[in-house]
Amino acid sequence: MAKYFTSDWHLNETRIGDFNPFFRPFRSVQEQNDTIIGNLNDIVQPSDELYHLGDVAMDEEGVRLLDRVKCQNRVLIVGNYDQDKLEQLAKYFDDIRKGMDLQVGDVNCYLNHY
Repeated sequence: MAKYFTSDWHLNETRIGDFNPFFRPFRSVQEQNDTIIGNLNDIVQPSDELYHLGDVAMDEEGVRLLDRVKCQNRVLIVGNYDQDKLEQLAKYFDDIRKGMDLQVGDVNCYLNHY
């Protein structure tokens, strides 16, 4: 079982045209969502551990896209875009925290969004 870390997916982000603060090269919101989730599922296995360091989705429809994520062991470290969706996100994460200490090999890590 491997550990993977990710953040700032901003699923369903609609600012992908001329003004894009996230510098995302997608032609549509669907392409963006499909690419993010598809790339994750290509690498992270169902039995792996996924630590998401916040800002999962822009809206509740984006949260529901987590149904497509294959990894079953998920921890969310809350980001600023997650605050208003914690109840919906709880369905998709085993643990939700503001921050946490984690030992990765010989390294002590502190995980947070900021």
